[in-house]
Amino acid sequence: MNNLIGLGVSYLFVFFVLASAAYLQKRLGISAGVTRKIIHVSVSHWWLLLMFFFDSLWYAVIGPISFIILNYLSYRYHLMPAMELKESSKNLGTVYFPVSLLVLVTLGFLDVIPLYAGAVGIFIMGYGDGFASLFGQEFGKIKMVTWGGTKSLLGTAVMFIVSAAVTGIITYVFHPLGRDPATVMMLMVVIAGTAAVVEVVTPFGLDNITVPIISALLYSRLI
Repeated sequence: MNNLIGLGVSYLFVFFVLASAAYLQKRLGISAGVTRKIIHVSVSHWWLLLMFFFDSLWYAVIGPISFIILNYLSYRYHLMPAMELKESSKNLGTVYFPVSLLVLVTLGFLDVIPLYAGAVGIFIMGYGDGFASLFGQEFGKIKMVTWGGTKSLLGTAVMFIVSAAVTGIITYVFHPLGRDPATVMMLMVVIAGTAAVVEVVTPFGLDNITVPIISALLYSRLI
């Protein structure tokens, strides 16, 4: 029964996020670039619902699979303007994010990684990449030319700082040695540094796959 409840809560949660972003765009005039990142950050919290409600892989993957399909249809037909950019015709980042969720859910339920390692990857992607993009686009003056586009030095710094914070918080809450300062600091620096580098070098929105999966796998090997 918990799995069914979790599935219902998951859909309500995601559609609430989408509806809120659409309201912000239509009523308050917030740009699609900002609402897209609001969605990006907010949806990452679905992982907490996963950890609380689900104990069956087959139920847990229904949400990510359905949103891979929904997000692709939105990308293809511009169904959700708050989530799509006019210039994103070659960027399937909104589709890649639920792909990462699907991969990490599967790895977690098959005991390849602990579920809280998946939380590290997803929250780094949600918060780290989301805030890096917002700060980098708005305030980043120093640009770095990368394969597939440009990145700002400020955005990369924000990615590192937020990723370190995410890693530290999740380690403190979930890891048996989470209150050992040396362990937490080591994990924060290594995971955040790796996430920042992977985000810089990955082109075409594929960082929505590479960053969470690599971060989660590396974290699970270090703990």
